[in-house]
Amino acid sequence: MTFGRLLLPGFALLVILGATATAQELQTQTPPQPNQSIDLGGMQRGIRRREMRMRRERMAIARQLNLTDEQRRQAQAIRQRFIAATRPQREQLFQLREKRLAGTFSDQDMQLAMNVRREMRTAKLALRQEKLATLTMEQRTKLETLRQQRKELREMMIERRREFMRSRPIN
Repeated sequence: MTFGRLLLPGFALLVILGATATAQELQTQTPPQPNQSIDLGGMQRGIRRREMRMRRERMAIARQLNLTDEQRRQAQAIRQRFIAATRPQREQLFQLREKRLAGTFSDQDMQLAMNVRREMRTAKLALRQEKLATLTMEQRTKLETLRQQRKELREMMIERRREFMRSRPIN
């Protein structure tokens, strides 16, 4: 009889001690070291999805423009030159990002990052201009039409989202 009475409280004590030990173990996990990368999980998936969507859109635009094989080769060569020319800036931005994650990011680093991003933007504009130069007048007109349609669609989706948010009751 006493064994039966002690069994339930003993089991409850065992569960409580196990939960306490597990909670303490979770609290004592060490934070990531400066040279370790932090797993961003869902954020990285979101970035990959956006990149894939953008790639599909670019491919659809290329199909609609009816690019010749020569134009495709030229665009590929321009892209490869851009990637090679901006590799040092991308590596520098990656190092600055690591410093920011490590908590050693200074105001000087912030200025450097802004300057490097400005250089990257300038290089990207030059890339666009060089690619545009490979298109015929008809293709440029078609590209401008496609961009305008995409802009209108984006604005329509933004307006839909705003309307949806306005129609939701505020709790």
